[in-house]
Amino acid sequence: MLKDKPIEDLEKTINELLGKRLIDAFVQGNQLVYKAVQKDEAKKISTMDGDEAMVFNYIKDASNDGIWSRTIKIKTNLHTTVLNRALKNLESKQLIKAVKSVKNPTRKIFMIYDLVPSIELTGGPWFTDQEMDLEFIERLQGALYKYILSYSYPKSSDGLFPPSYSGYLTAQQIHSWLKNSGITEVDLELSDNTV
Repeated sequence: MLKDKPIEDLEKTINELLGKRLIDAFVQGNQLVYKAVQKDEAKKISTMDGDEAMVFNYIKDASNDGIWSRTIKIKTNLHTTVLNRALKNLESKQLIKAVKSVKNPTRKIFMIYDLVPSIELTGGPWFTDQEMDLEFIERLQGALYKYILSYSYPKSSDGLFPPSYSGYLTAQQIHSWLKNSGITEVDLELSDNTV
């Protein structure tokens, strides 16, 4: 079907689709490839000027890890005023949002509006409003210590289990107990409990 078309017609069609932002062009390996853009995203992108679209694409590529405003500036080579205007316009259209990083609280990190920030940015369940929640951690530590202690020593007066004892708690058992105990309303993952 495409082999019958003159190359000029294909180039014209591709350029029109790129101009309307209905397809994206990118390099994969050493080959130029094209990818269709979702309708809802194409609608959003159609309201952007060139600078906004360029900034938006870098932010989109960063996924839920976000991207620092300085990194955007370096990658786009836009003047600070132009970049700030593009970021402000994208934020006002609720296409992007600024999020704070617990690792770098002074940096302004941007990400797509609908995405949930990664644990790397938020600090996970151990942080509340970008502050380490020491009260929560201490309460959890105390409860976990008591639970593990109750399974670490026999109820009899011997004081120690024999070397062949295999009834010690596993991380999975501790995690299940924690989920069912009602100690916290925070939904902790097994990986959170082993940190």
